[in-house]
Amino acid sequence: MFSIREGMFETNSSSTHVLVMMRTSDFKAWYKSEDEFDSLEEIVFWNKYESGQSSDSQKFKTGKEFIEEMKAEGHNDISKDDLFEWAHDHDYFTYDETVADMEDDYVTEGDITAFSYSGWD
Repeated sequence: MFSIREGMFETNSSSTHVLVMMRTSDFKAWYKSEDEFDSLEEIVFWNKYESGQSSDSQKFKTGKEFIEEMKAEGHNDISKDDLFEWAHDHDYFTYDETVADMEDDYVTEGDITAFSYSGWD
């Protein structure tokens, strides 16, 4: 493979390919299944569309942060469905909703974990 644009991961495929590198501590928090969290506030969401190009610029939010935003907008009695709808509306998703089908296909080296996934855009 040769590089056409520096710093870009490119293939000749018509599908979307993503290579993600993030801090291992962030990955482990996000990797937990939704059922493993003790409360809605602990659920970790990742913005797969607007996260940056380095492990420092990956965008994560917890359920607590979204619940605070929702309450500030006047929402009360927030259910799990309400939380997930709000997160999705802001392009944030859990691990289970994003790349869970990769079957633990990730690599950890030191404090960085990398994974990739493909899809249609």
